[in-house]
Amino acid sequence: MGTNFSITRQSGFALTFANGYTVSVQFGPGMYCDNKLASFDAPTKTNDWNSRFAEVGIIDPEGGFITLAENDDVLGWQSPDEVANLIAWVTQLSVD
Repeated sequence: MGTNFSITRQSGFALTFANGYTVSVQFGPGMYCDNKLASFDAPTKTNDWNSRFAEVGIIDPEGGFITLAENDDVLGWQSPDEVANLIAWVTQLSVD
């Protein structure tokens, strides 16, 4: 798979690391963040799209989500520090 950066639907980004894991960081309409109730075309109407919080998910090397919270594949309302800590943790995961 390789390492890469990607933009997702103008509402967030994903980082894929050398270990094959991907961290998805989303802060667009419908996500668990400040923009949850924004219209779905809102990000296309501005050059700057931001939020104080983001929704995050981890995708394993096989493409499946890792469960992060009870019965949920994502964590919502994450601060920048929480996202950074999650990213640091994911970079240390090994592929079994």
